[in-house]
Amino acid sequence: MPRPDVSVERTEQIIAAAVATFTRLGLAEARMEDIAAAAGLSKATIYLYFDSKDALIAAILNSFVGREIAEARKLLAGDGSAAAKLESLIELVIEDTRAFLPYVSLYFDFLAMAMREQSVRAVVQEPFNDYMEVVVAIIEQGQAAGEFRPVDPLAAALSLGTLIEGTLLLWAYDPELIDAGEQIRASTRLLLDGLLVSKAG
Repeated sequence: MPRPDVSVERTEQIIAAAVATFTRLGLAEARMEDIAAAAGLSKATIYLYFDSKDALIAAILNSFVGREIAEARKLLAGDGSAAAKLESLIELVIEDTRAFLPYVSLYFDFLAMAMREQSVRAVVQEPFNDYMEVVVAIIEQGQAAGEFRPVDPLAAALSLGTLIEGTLLLWAYDPELIDAGEQIRASTRLLLDGLLVSKAG
């Protein structure tokens, strides 16, 4: 009887162990040996799935934002108004943000390392650029339909990203003051209201 393919399960196991290890020790200090120990695997097994720390970072980032990018592409290709698509995407972001909050320190660690190391910056840039590309396309859809004002689509998409990233930073300053999900909802609602063509008159 053939052995079952455990590669997906094993990959998820390693990513979960890497997230826990990086969060506990920091990106700079964590070693592949530490991740292997957290996963209950040998270092050699880890290297069968990920040949470097950068590859693990890429996999973690994809696990954080990959679902949002995939859903955003589905929204882009689907029916409905651009405003409704952005609202659906924002609700998904809020859901994922609330699950992600325990790992915010790891995310900022990624960004700090990206400022110092070009290889890590390239890993961070790829999902960011993919995300912006889809949001820009949704905004352009809204403009083509006469739903959104003729603003620079990239500037609007970057503003949306700024509101989300800025909320995470404010939350890190004072988690008691900032409800990250509600603040993202409120901030992006203001942005969306500014994009919509006024029906008055």
